[in-house]
Amino acid sequence: MSGDAEQEFFADGISEDIITALSKSRSLFVIGRNSSFTYKGKAVSIPDVGREMGVRYVLEGSVRKAGSRVRVTAQLIDATTGGHLWAERYDRDLADIFAVQDEITARVSEAIQPALERSERERAARKPPDSLDAWESCHRGMWHFANVDAAENEKARGFFRRAIDLDPRFAAAEAALALTYLNEITLFRPNAREMNIPNALDHAGRAVQFDATDATAHAAMARALWMSGRHTESLAEADLAVSLDPNSAAAMAPKAVLVSGEGGLAKRSSRYGQQCVSAPSIRFSRLWLHFVARAYYWAQDYPASIAAARSSSIRCRTSDRSTTR
Repeated sequence: MSGDAEQEFFADGISEDIITALSKSRSLFVIGRNSSFTYKGKAVSIPDVGREMGVRYVLEGSVRKAGSRVRVTAQLIDATTGGHLWAERYDRDLADIFAVQDEITARVSEAIQPALERSERERAARKPPDSLDAWESCHRGMWHFANVDAAENEKARGFFRRAIDLDPRFAAAEAALALTYLNEITLFRPNAREMNIPNALDHAGRAVQFDATDATAHAAMARALWMSGRHTESLAEADLAVSLDPNSAAAMAPKAVLVSGEGGLAKRSSRYGQQCVSAPSIRFSRLWLHFVARAYYWAQDYPASIAAARSSSIRCRTSDRSTTR
C-alpha cells in the first residue's frame, strides 16, 4: 500500500503462496494467479469479482511495512452477500522475510477451510432438501453429523446417500457415510458392530478408490480396519491420512486413538491428541474431542482426558437410555 517496490514483491509472494496452499485442498476450487491478479491495485466490487470469476468466496488483504515491521491483513468475504466470514491481522518483525511469508501463508490457509466449511454447511441447511445437489447434500449431511446425536447421525446418513445417488463417485460423501456407521457403533449402538463394520469398510474402500488423496477417506478406513481387528493395516492408513492433511482433526483424532491402543506408545498418543486440539478444523465437531479424550485416557493422562471430555459434552442417546460420554 506504500508504493514501495520491495513491499509489492512481498505482497505478491504471500498472495501466490496462499493461492498455492489453498489449491492443495481437494474440496476447494481456487482461481489461479493469472486471473486473480488482474484485480491487483483496483477498487473492485466483491460481488462483481464473484460473478466474473465464478466463485462464491473472495479472500482479500493488504500489506503495510514500517521499518523492520510488517502488518498483513486478510479477510474472507461471501461474494454473494458481501458478508465477512473471517478476518485477521498479523504484525511481524522482518528479521527473516521468507520465514514471515511462510508463517502468514500457513496461518491464513489453515483458518480459511474451517470458515468455508461452516459457511457451506449453514448455506445447505437453509435450502429445501429436495433442491440440494450432490455437493450441497454432502454439506447438509455434515451439518447433521456435527450435532453428534443418534437421530442426527441417521439424518446425516440419508443426505450422504442422496449425494452418492446424485454423484456415484463422490469420495467425500462415501467417507462421511462410512463415519456414520463407525460413530453408531462407538457412540450409540455398540451391539450393531456385526452389521456396521462391513458397511463402513465398504464405503471407506469406495472413498479411497475414488480419491486416494482424500485424508478423511483414509482416516475412515483406518477406523474401520481397527474395529475389524486389522491393526497393522489400520495404523498404516492412519499414517497416510495424517501425511495427506496434517491440519485435519478428522485424520489426527483417530490417529491419536489408534496409537494409544498400541503398547508403549502413550507419549505419541498424547502428542497426536495435542495436535488434534490445535488443528483449525477441530471446531468442525465435538466428535473429535471425544477421540482426543479417549486417546489421553489410554495414555494415562487423566486430567487432559477429563478436560477434553468436558469440552466435547457429547450426549449419546440410544433407544432405551441416555448416557454422557
